[in-house]
Amino acid sequence: MPNTVCVNTIGSYDCPCITDYTWDGEQCAANPYRRDGRCRHGFIAPNFQEAICDKTGPSPCCSDAAWCGSSYAHCFCSRCVDYRTK
Repeated sequence: MPNTVCVNTIGSYDCPCITDYTWDGEQCAANPYRRDGRCRHGFIAPNFQEAICDKTGPSPCCSDAAWCGSSYAHCFCSRCVDYRTK
């Protein structure tokens, strides 16, 4: 797969740049997380699907406001998603 220009801005497909400022699409295709901590509600991850929170990381839940975290407001509200249970 050919490399494309790497764009690391909030709201982009947040893939890490490699030395020549390009990224490998295969590496990105496997990444369901966003570095800015956004999740669900239309926030797109590098794998071009709706972003999720890392169930093994320090912020495994998605709040109603679409932010990953670990507080009660992130994990236990009525519309929260706890990815540890998925």
